[in-house]
Amino acid sequence: MSLGSVMGAKVLLYLIVCLIQFLFMILIGIYLFHLLFDLPRLAIGSSFLALVVATLAAAFAAVGFGLLVGAGSRSHAQAALFGSVMVVILGIISGTFLPIHLMPKTIQMISSFSPLRWGIDNYLELFIRDGTLIDILPRTLWLLLFFIFAMLTSMSIFAKRNEPNIGL
Repeated sequence: MSLGSVMGAKVLLYLIVCLIQFLFMILIGIYLFHLLFDLPRLAIGSSFLALVVATLAAAFAAVGFGLLVGAGSRSHAQAALFGSVMVVILGIISGTFLPIHLMPKTIQMISSFSPLRWGIDNYLELFIRDGTLIDILPRTLWLLLFFIFAMLTSMSIFAKRNEPNIGL
């Protein structure tokens, strides 16, 4: 099989996994938290198309990151450790654990280059501010550009190695 076929299959499979995870998270936010903890139901905004586009862009960026980590790693253990540490670091600087406005100005600036922040900001725009596709378009394009960069870099690494086993 060609490198492109294998990478395409990996992207498709992991994309489906991301979408299933998203669906479960949305259902938990709408139904389970409401029933178990008497919290208000998750409000997903009024633009279903924008939600689908934001989710696909975030999923593509996540898949690209995963394949990039797999390409740069020599073992499953190395990929698991590096990927986990990077996700925690990116989560910290992206506003997942602490609101961006409470962070030092330097970290706020650095976080503006984080794909994780772009995705979070898209969902905040849709869920909190009832945004539209136009509102999330710039960050969505950045997420897709990150995916393209990650895929091209991964394919380049795999092609240079000329390995039959191309990643995780």
